[in-house]
Amino acid sequence: MPLLVRGPGVAAGSSNDKLTLNTDYMPTFLDLAGAQIPPYVDGRTLRPVLDGGVTTWRRAILPEAAANYSPAYEGIRTIGTVGAPARKYVEYSGGVKELYNLDTDPYELTNVYNPTAPPTDLVSRLQALKGCAGSGCFTAENGP
Repeated sequence: MPLLVRGPGVAAGSSNDKLTLNTDYMPTFLDLAGAQIPPYVDGRTLRPVLDGGVTTWRRAILPEAAANYSPAYEGIRTIGTVGAPARKYVEYSGGVKELYNLDTDPYELTNVYNPTAPPTDLVSRLQALKGCAGSGCFTAENGP
């Protein structure tokens, strides 16, 4: 889902492909207001993205749906890097698993999950994202 931002210091017509989350709103607003960001906050300030000065940023996010969503699921969505495609890996509560190469299949039409060769890197990063809190999530989001 695109995030549109307009305001002082945001270059008109600029765009980027950085991954943002709704948990980034609170630290962003606190940072812009000059207030201290509490250490327990899971998100990060979008100020360096808005200023155009960001050099490193998260490369993965945790999409999930709670138990009241049918079926409940947890997953990880990554951006592509040199030598590695953007991917989305999902684990559903019923045991079904999905894997998509978002570079070649942006509409997620072909599940390429292979149970004999699971994406162990994504599985371990998903576990790290599910168990993190506060700034500890930055390491899990940034990945290897």
